[in-house]
Amino acid sequence: MNSSSDTGLLLKAERYNQRLFSTSQTKIRALVVDDERLARVELKRLLSKYADVEIVGEAEDADEALHSIATLQPDVVFLDIQMPEKDAFSMLAELETEPPVIFTTAFDAFALKAYAFNVLDYLVKPIDPERLERTMMKVRDLKRILDEKSKSVTAQEFLSDTLTEEESFGEETLEASDTQKLGEGSRLFVKDGERYYFITVSDIRVVESEGNYSRVYFGKQSVLLPRSLSYLEERLDRQMFFRASRKHIINLNAIADIESWYQGSLMVKMVCGMGIEMSRRQALRFKDLMMI
Repeated sequence: MNSSSDTGLLLKAERYNQRLFSTSQTKIRALVVDDERLARVELKRLLSKYADVEIVGEAEDADEALHSIATLQPDVVFLDIQMPEKDAFSMLAELETEPPVIFTTAFDAFALKAYAFNVLDYLVKPIDPERLERTMMKVRDLKRILDEKSKSVTAQEFLSDTLTEEESFGEETLEASDTQKLGEGSRLFVKDGERYYFITVSDIRVVESEGNYSRVYFGKQSVLLPRSLSYLEERLDRQMFFRASRKHIINLNAIADIESWYQGSLMVKMVCGMGIEMSRRQALRFKDLMMI
């Protein structure tokens, strides 16, 4: 990223976060932990662009970090993995209750081990401002959810909970009683196994039924949600999504090609490479909808 685009992105993020903070009463209290002073200075510089973030302290080793976590009780800890004498994994093992943690490291080889600790995110140095912006969106979502729950659960309990039938966290909360449509800009925070994902609704390509569950395909990945296809059909915007068959919902904006198929059906090729057979009945509805 060149310096001009970097500056433009940071100014845009700063203006956005100033507007966001104007509607919030509490700042995100952040602790920066890194044995390298210059790395701490750079991260604090990047975080200073966020009006809703307050850097409450910094630490240069694990023992100092443990003391700071206990006394300052930060909302999030930016934690370097490799530190002298005691690394981040050993440090976290000493905590009875872990705060939300974002690992920062010059190496990406620790990613799998990091997610085993239910960390909120993983940043590789040098930290890209755009990547940090996405991380901060996760932090805000987590803080909002915990605030709404009035701290009835700890951050670690939230991050280690399996996604249940009652809740899927994000910009939209998938409550069973909630019938509000999910617009293209809505963001879902979901867990699949030991991984967490933020999914923008417009990035969803295909939703496929797997019994009482649904597999959501986005980008080059997929996650299994404890939701029926019918439930998701009701939540998704029908101007963007179409029920192609008994087993599939497709994103109309993600169609790459359509071919005539057997007995009046259609074969829909998606940009992600999937081929979805659209039943004859749904093909008639599709043609009517698209005015073919």
